[in-house]
Amino acid sequence: MSKISISLVTWNGEKYIKHCINSILQQTFKDYEVNIFDNNSNDTTIEIIEKNFPCFKIFKNKKNIGFAAAHNKLFAWAKSDYILCLNQDIIMEPNFLENAFDFLHNAKNLDKIAAIEPKLLHWEFNNEDPYNADKHGKTNIIDTCGFEVFRNHKVIDVGQLEEDGQKFNEKKEIFGTSAACPIYSKKVLESIKINNEYFDEDFFNYKEDVDLAFRIRLAGYKCYFLANVIAYHDRSIKKGLNAIQNRKNRSSWVNEYSYRNHIYLLIKNEFFANFIKCFFSLFIYEFKKFIYILFFEHETLKFFFKNFKLISKMFKKRKYIFKNIVRIKSRELYNWYK
Repeated sequence: MSKISISLVTWNGEKYIKHCINSILQQTFKDYEVNIFDNNSNDTTIEIIEKNFPCFKIFKNKKNIGFAAAHNKLFAWAKSDYILCLNQDIIMEPNFLENAFDFLHNAKNLDKIAAIEPKLLHWEFNNEDPYNADKHGKTNIIDTCGFEVFRNHKVIDVGQLEEDGQKFNEKKEIFGTSAACPIYSKKVLESIKINNEYFDEDFFNYKEDVDLAFRIRLAGYKCYFLANVIAYHDRSIKKGLNAIQNRKNRSSWVNEYSYRNHIYLLIKNEFFANFIKCFFSLFIYEFKKFIYILFFEHETLKFFFKNFKLISKMFKKRKYIFKNIVRIKSRELYNWYK
């Protein structure tokens, strides 16, 4: 049994996949297995893998079942104690796994550690060899150092678009991890799954990682940011844009799923006591979003009401979570809100 299972879901990733898998093969830590699930790519992703990496088996799905469901299948198949949930648009430094396992080997509270967040920097993708010193496209601009939550329940990626510096060079506990490249404890995932789902498959895509971060925190487990575990991520983000400009810069389906799934995760995971404490900031934040969507994103509103029947399902999941998973008091969760 390998010490870590690398869970890689692919979908139309022909421009990334060779670089991503090469970064796996260049790891100094070799005790891993690789499981690949293709979400019905209609480009050359599968051909590239089969031609260049014939040692890896690919599960080829006949339809796109979404990020959450695809990773859930790989998580269930994993035989290792830890799972690296890897995006196809990621490249890792060669000592990524080695440094992560050095931390785990020396951790005194190992049974309480649910996930590791690496330092993710922006990858200025240019389809060149990412390990060519002159053309690699690696930057020192932060993509994410984990999640931070505000009292209005807005969730942000810590440090995003800031220049890497001293404040991002220390190991620390964080609220939760982005699903771009985290390492999860399989034991913890098994203890907090709902209906045999680790990520909520009703989310399909987007914010399933925030939902999981809340559930991890509710169960009393911890997530850590490790500054010496480094990878690079190609994400379409632009500096200096406000919230409205960011929404306009994103695809419509991202806005639709983002809005809907944020409501779902609040229903599922928040204490009533914290809703009361955060009422004014939360109400103002959600009211502003609703007004904007009402006038400028009709498709987002239609999508939300089209899926309105799922609300009752979220309340059922909430009941299960607070009966079977929650191990902390409302104050312990509230203390994380900025």
